[in-house]
Amino acid sequence: MVTDRRITIARIEGDMLYAYCHLRHARRTFYISRVVQWTNCSSGEITSDIMADFDAARKDSAFGLLDRMHGDLYPVMGALLYLGKGDRRLMIEERNTMIDAYKALCPDPRLTDQMINDSINEMAVPSTAKYKQLVAELSTMNPEIQDLATVTARRFFASRKKLNAVEQAGMNELHRQLNT
Repeated sequence: MVTDRRITIARIEGDMLYAYCHLRHARRTFYISRVVQWTNCSSGEITSDIMADFDAARKDSAFGLLDRMHGDLYPVMGALLYLGKGDRRLMIEERNTMIDAYKALCPDPRLTDQMINDSINEMAVPSTAKYKQLVAELSTMNPEIQDLATVTARRFFASRKKLNAVEQAGMNELHRQLNT
């Protein structure tokens, strides 16, 4: 059965195409060998060679934007993930706070909450040593970004009366490095 689907490519690995399917409103996996035709929605060009168009399409997509955020803004998001998972879990309030931080850092309407959530799920929690390195990198970033990271970290713990040792040490390091 052949279906027409509008997809936003996340990545290609071997013969597999990982993408967000706008028909199903979810991430899906496709065999490249089963793709009959590819239309670049930006240019309208029709081709059967997905690999030739992938890099440009990815770069211009919301997933490409997430890639750039993970590169350029990893010190912020990695540090927040470390703090959010200081108790070895990321509660829904903490996850929503991270999603809000993503949106504040990159207010692009193409980024959906689900795409950001999936991106957070794919991130590895940094070690304590890596967290300290990320906070040091964060201290060299734009003051508005530093403020956003600090406010977001405080929001994680606003409703708690007591932080565990990892969370407290992480917040102390953040305050020490950012002089807040």
